[in-house]
Amino acid sequence: MTEIDRFEDVPNEPGRYVYRIKSTGHSSARLGGCEVCGEHVTEVFLQVEGLTFDNDGELAITYADCRDLFGHRGCLLEGRKLQ
Repeated sequence: MTEIDRFEDVPNEPGRYVYRIKSTGHSSARLGGCEVCGEHVTEVFLQVEGLTFDNDGELAITYADCRDLFGHRGCLLEGRKLQ
């Protein structure tokens, strides 16, 4: 599996934000409140943001100037950058 395969719905063009999200298996009692809304979270999710770029004719992912967030799944999905 390549790095780009770890992301969902990757557009075949550079300069687009891509995301992956997964449950941590923990609540905010262990990981703190949602980083989007600040509220308690029963099941904390981690969302990783990447940015596509052209690497000598192949689509690749960078994490430069991207952010990872912990929180409610709904809050993380709503907070994604629109393109």
